[in-house]
This record gives sequence, structure tokens and C-alpha cells, in this order.
Amino acid sequence: MQSKKIFLSPQLFVLIHILLIAFGFCITTLYNEYNQSLHFSKLASDHNLYIVNITEPAEVKENSVKAIVQSMQSKRNNKWENCNGSIMVYFQKDSNTEKLQYGDLLLVNADITEVNPPQNPAAFDYKNYLAHKNIFHQAYIKKGKWIKLTSGNGNPLKEFATKLRQKLLHIFEENNINGREYAVISAILLGQTDKIDPELIKDYAGSGAIHVLSVSGMHVGLIFVSLSILLSFLDKVKRGKWIKTILMLIAIWFYALLTGMSPSVLRAAAMLSFIIIGKSLRRDADTLNILLASAFFILMFNPFLIADVGFQLSYLAVGGIILLNDAITKLFTPSNYIIAKLWETTAVSIAAQIITTPISLLYFHQFPNYFLLTNIVVLVFAGVVMYAGIFVLLVSFIPYVSTISAKILVFLVFAMNKSIGFIEGLPYAVSRGININLFECILIYIIMFALMLLIFRKAKHYVIIALSVCLLLFSSFTFKSYQHLQQKKFIVYSIPKTSVYEFINGTEQIIIADSSFIRDENLFGFHILNNHTALGINNKNMIPKNENCCNTAFPFFKKGNFIQFINQRIAIISQWNKIVMKQKMKLDYLILSGNAKTSIASVLQAFDPKLIIFDSSNSLWKTEKWENESKLLKQEYYNVQKKGAFVGNLE
Repeated sequence: MQSKKIFLSPQLFVLIHILLIAFGFCITTLYNEYNQSLHFSKLASDHNLYIVNITEPAEVKENSVKAIVQSMQSKRNNKWENCNGSIMVYFQKDSNTEKLQYGDLLLVNADITEVNPPQNPAAFDYKNYLAHKNIFHQAYIKKGKWIKLTSGNGNPLKEFATKLRQKLLHIFEENNINGREYAVISAILLGQTDKIDPELIKDYAGSGAIHVLSVSGMHVGLIFVSLSILLSFLDKVKRGKWIKTILMLIAIWFYALLTGMSPSVLRAAAMLSFIIIGKSLRRDADTLNILLASAFFILMFNPFLIADVGFQLSYLAVGGIILLNDAITKLFTPSNYIIAKLWETTAVSIAAQIITTPISLLYFHQFPNYFLLTNIVVLVFAGVVMYAGIFVLLVSFIPYVSTISAKILVFLVFAMNKSIGFIEGLPYAVSRGININLFECILIYIIMFALMLLIFRKAKHYVIIALSVCLLLFSSFTFKSYQHLQQKKFIVYSIPKTSVYEFINGTEQIIIADSSFIRDENLFGFHILNNHTALGINNKNMIPKNENCCNTAFPFFKKGNFIQFINQRIAIISQWNKIVMKQKMKLDYLILSGNAKTSIASVLQAFDPKLIIFDSSNSLWKTEKWENESKLLKQEYYNVQKKGAFVGNLE
């Protein structure tokens, strides 16, 4: 039966979209816990006493145990009053905190504070990241400042799934699967990513296979295919199709719950649910409509997910496959069956990569040049590893069989890790330092969709749109490059217990830092690399704090504690010997570091600075003391520990 197409008038089309936008705004406002009248931040608490419930499985870190809790009650005027609001809590690690479980109800004495914004320019915005998870506050709870009241206060189904996940992970440990192999298989099969080390993440991210380390639509798809085969006998039974539909829906959503309900899993589970229900009703729906319907369905329950990077990448990837896969596949038609199947898979990878590249560059500033080679490795290993992991779980109670199957699984994961590491280590494997802003990302997508419409609809005016937007994009790149060449900056970074100062002239730079920072590549990557990418800086020139330096071309001169950079005079005081001078030395910036044993009054007898900067190597009590002195003496100051990195734009 041929369905009739329904055409909407332009007025009705606009009205529907306005109503949908208004509806989205309303549910987002209602979903935001911070807007609710009973949010704990709007209620005063006696002695910071709260009753909280652990709403996500606790993560054991090196020195603490991290958990997301929901505030239930706060003590106010010696009475317990109901409240709500999520909090990111870090418990001081001991034998008791390591036993914390989902659904535990706790009485805590906690000084709850707002999550800090980024402390360094262009750094990862953890505050914004948590806000999109409805978390706006955090707390650190010391030993003896909490007690467990009861257990089992969570959702029974989620609690069962959480305990089952822990039991399944324990089965892998019992079969001597550990180290990187344990970390990868627990991530691939059960969504447990906290055991993966940074070096392994770097290998997978650089090769373009980072999606393998989290349960994604591919994994849910494999479960779907397996269930379809296993339950195919029900197709021949009376009402068997409905039984099959119900069993598959239950299995898919339980697996999604078991693996932590990540955005990509939610997307796949919702989309497959629409497909399963559609087939049971004998209706073939448009795949793109199913994709959009699943997004609408998910966002109704959690509108904040639209800002989640995983959610965006997942939907864009599938959308790209739907729109581009057929066109790419038709570009090459090999006669060999194996090559044909390999090309079909490659076409899928190309389609997904094309559509996700702009947003990947926006967030991650890098591009995996050998993603096609990575795709072959993923094709060979990912499904096999997943099925091998399931097999180990199924035969775990059978002696010898479980041992042999576990060794085979370890070998497969080891081989996959080595293959991914080999690709990432190839010359020019990753193009890093690519910087585009949101405006440029949108322009690239407009160009891409204009070219798609040109190919599919053969309309010439799309060429004009694509060329016009290309010109605008080129202008944006040119203006940004001009700004980078003209920039002159002096930055004092906020890095705990560390002194790091950067001097930038155009796209060249010099960093003066403690030797411990220079030796630690991870610290540079976490605190400074993103800023270099944003400023168009590709080099890294670092000098120990106690060394002299002279670069007349830069221009930069450092001798002892004194620095001349362009027209700025800077002094660094970490060890103070009182200086007697006939005339005060005029400075643009005076930096106090390393808990210098001096007072502001003593420093001002020798120097006349425009601004005194307390860097992040000082203790908090010391900087507070200097702050009070500076206020009394009416001296301008900047405390890096409280305000974040100091950025001086020089003329």
C-alpha cells in the first residue's frame, strides 16, 4: 500500500518548529536541577550536614574515591528538610571508601563549593562538562566526616545491573586477565573505562579508533545481530514474532543499562527499538527519520545530552552513513567478493569520517591520517574480541575451557593493542594542532551539505552557496592567522605547586618553568597544549627557571631573576635577600613564587611594580597574607590560585 505524502504550508511548518523549540526550552529549564526551589544551594545547612545517595558506581582513584551523589536532606535549624541536587564528591581514600556502592545512603559533613571554571586559557572546561550532567557543585570529604546509613536505595534494576557488571568484571580477573588487556576488554564489553592508562588512550585516539574503547552503536549492533540469529526460530511459531520483539527490546535495553547508558549506546538502543517495532508491525520506515525520532525520544528524557560530544559524534556518524554511504560505495565496484565486502566496510568508515571530521577538529584539534588502515584493524578485531569476551563469561564455570578461552582473549586484545599502537606510531599518523572555532565548524558543514545537495539534486545555485561560504571560511582563517602573527602575550599559568611563565611573540614562544614541569610531558599536554593550538603555536621552547637566556630576535633577555621581554620589565622573587637601592627599580610585573620569605612592604622598598603576581607555587595561606598586605598598601595584585592564570596582552 503506497503511503500518501503530506505537505505542510510554510506558515504551519514555521509554527510547528517554533512550538518544538519552545517545548525544548521548557523541558531543558525543568530538567536543570539548579533552577529548582529545593536545590541544596538555595537552603542553608547547619554544620554542613547532608544526607546523600550515591547515584552512580564509585570510581577508585589513586588518592581518592570519586562518586556522584544526590542530596536528599539537609539539616536546617536543627531539623532535617528535603532537598535535591547532584554533587561530585571526592572521598579521602581508605578501606571503607573503597567499599562504597551504588544506592548507599550516607550522612556527610561536607563543605560544598561550586565547580571551578578553567584555570588556564583554552583548558578543558570541566565546569561546563559537569553542568551538562546536571552537576554544579563538588566536595572533598575527609576520613571520619561521613557514615553509611543504609544500602539498596537506588533503582532496583540499575542496582542489579551494576552488581552484575562488577561480578562479570570479577570473572575476568579470576581468569588472570589483567593489565591493559583487562582494561580494554572491560571497556569494550561492559563500558568500564576507568582502568585504561593515558598512553593507551593516546594510541587509540591518534589512530582514530578511540570509539572502540567505549561501548557504542557497533557493540549494540553486534548484540542485535546475535539475538536475531539466536531467536530466529520464533519466526515460525504462532505469535513468535511478538515474543521475539519483546525479548530483543528487553535484551538491548538491559545491555544498554549494564554498560552505563552512554550516548552512543542510547542512540543505538533507541534506533534499534524503532526498527524492531517497525518490523513487527510490518512497516518499513525511513532510516533517517528513525535516527531523528530516536534523538527526539532520548532528548525528551535528558535534554542536556544534546551538548554531549559523544551524542553529537554518534548521531552525526550514523547520519553521514545514511546520507553518503551508497554514493561512496558506487564509486568502486570490485568483482572479487572479499574485496567488495572490504570496500563496503571502508565506504561506511569514509562516510562516517567525512561527516564527523569538522566537529572532531573543533573538539579534539587532530585528525587520524590512517583512519582507513585503522578501520581494517577494528573490522578484524573488535567483533571477535567482543564475542570472545562473551564466550569467556559463558564458560567461566568450566575448568580448563575457561582458562584456554581467557588466554585466547588476552592474545586477541594484545594483538589489537599492538596493531593500534603500530598505526599510531607510523610517520605522520596524526595531524595535530588543527584549530577551528564554532563559526568555522558551522561554515564547513554548510559547504559540505551544499555540495551534497549539488550532487543529489543537480541544482547550480548550490555551487554559488558553497563558493560563497568557502570565501567566508577562507577570510576567517586569514584573519585568525593575522591575529596570531600580531599577538604579544605574557602568561603566568595556574598549575598546582608549580611556577610556569610563558612569553609569546607572534607564533613563537619561550616558557620559563620549574624543571619538574619541563620533564613531565603530561602536565604540558593537560594545562598548556590547548592554548598553543588556539594561538597557532606549533613549537615548544622551554627553559629551566634557574637558567639565563638571551634571544635578541624574539626579543627576550633573562639574567638571574630579571627578565626583559619586548618593552616589559619583569622580576621573579622566590628567595628574598633585602636589597638596598638608592632608587626603586620600576617594573611592569613582579612575580612572587615558592613561598618567598618576604612581606609586600619589604618588596616595595626595592621595587616599584605596576602589578604584583602571586603564582601557583605559593601556599594558600601565604598568598592570603600577601593579599591583605597589598590591600593596606593600595598595591595592585593578582592571585593566580584564586583567579586562574594571568594573561597580559602586551602592546
